[in-house]
Amino acid sequence: HDQLKELVKSGAIDFYEVLGRDVVLYWRDMAPEQVAEVRMSCIAAVPGKYTGAASRAYLYYTDNDKWWVEGLRVTITHE
Repeated sequence: HDQLKELVKSGAIDFYEVLGRDVVLYWRDMAPEQVAEVRMSCIAAVPGKYTGAASRAYLYYTDNDKWWVEGLRVTITHE
């Protein structure tokens, strides 16, 4: 949560929620074609190949018009 609080404080995002294993990021507004880049550190503990849930973006209260992106795929190895 500390990283997410820092993202809000720095203005990179406006608000966030952690819902189970999902992190939901909110922006009050975005310009057309604007790209938002958010960096967060994560710790991987169990080796294996994983695929996250698909990501989606939409205007608040207009979730019937979503933009979907395939889930992130990662391979975690043990050293």
